[in-house]
Amino acid sequence: MKRNLPLILVLIIIFGTAAVYHYHTKNIQEVVVSKPVPGVYADSIFGFSFTYDPALPLTETTLSDSREFPGATAVKMIQIGKAGDVLVYEVSSPGMTVTDEPDGHASPIAQTKYFWDTNAKTWMIAYPEGNDTGATATSTAVKAGTTVGGLPIFNSGRRFDTRIIPLSPTAFVVVTTGGGASSDAITASVTSTR
Repeated sequence: MKRNLPLILVLIIIFGTAAVYHYHTKNIQEVVVSKPVPGVYADSIFGFSFTYDPALPLTETTLSDSREFPGATAVKMIQIGKAGDVLVYEVSSPGMTVTDEPDGHASPIAQTKYFWDTNAKTWMIAYPEGNDTGATATSTAVKAGTTVGGLPIFNSGRRFDTRIIPLSPTAFVVVTTGGGASSDAITASVTSTR
């Protein structure tokens, strides 16, 4: 009997643990939590993608607008949601520059211009109409962050919630709103597909 005591204790522990486990798990109900799967917009020609809420309508408009972003041409506008929600512009600039507001715009905020300095191999910022203090000096651009794809995000002086994301020195994605939604999630999700 003494020789079987360790075996008996092990069996009691095993059966006791199994009984407690069975008691606790038989009353557990499985709950399936579903998270919405984000929609993915991809433009293989311009070379980028972003995620968005697929419950929102998405419409594309082909453009050839050199007024909206001086020094560059807006080639496409993607509306996500209703008017005033998020707009994504594809902006082409062979001159390696983009300015965030049209010339003569009504906004009380001065234009912000980003351009690629080929000698310094860095993004630069300038204020064609002067900044809040009236200064027009050019300096190295400071990133506001990076996208999940590692692209730099630059702030804009444009009204509401606008960010400029260079895909290359000649291609930009500009994400903005009319004040009706936040552009942060879409901005953060932009990736280059090249």
